[in-house]
Amino acid sequence: MRRVLLGTLVLSMSACAYNVPVPTSDAGGAAQSSNPPGKVGEAPAGAASASATLIAEGRAELAAGNTARAAAAIERALRIEPRNGLWWVELGNVRLAEGDRQQALALGQRALRLAGGDASARTAAERLIEQAGGR
Repeated sequence: MRRVLLGTLVLSMSACAYNVPVPTSDAGGAAQSSNPPGKVGEAPAGAASASATLIAEGRAELAAGNTARAAAAIERALRIEPRNGLWWVELGNVRLAEGDRQQALALGQRALRLAGGDASARTAAERLIEQAGGR
């Protein structure tokens, strides 16, 4: 029960932190997303919420000390959204928790390349690089 509550809390916080829309239900109970249809090459509708759920799961596992499960959940999110720099930072944080500074540094650099004009992704990537000893 405690784990479910922690997961729910982390999920709700991650949706706010990354401005990920949370699906709503219509009168028939079907989930709807507040996102308009995407452009070619973008993640399919609903992918953002699926990957955010996996990231929240990964964070909860990391908080519980389960780095292997955390990495697995985050890697699944990355298969959904491979160009999301923040998700690469999340995986870098797991690698850092495992003591793999080189891998954390490489993931932080990758996240920085993907961040583009996203200030929060850029800041998170720079922080990871610094923590991994890259600057």
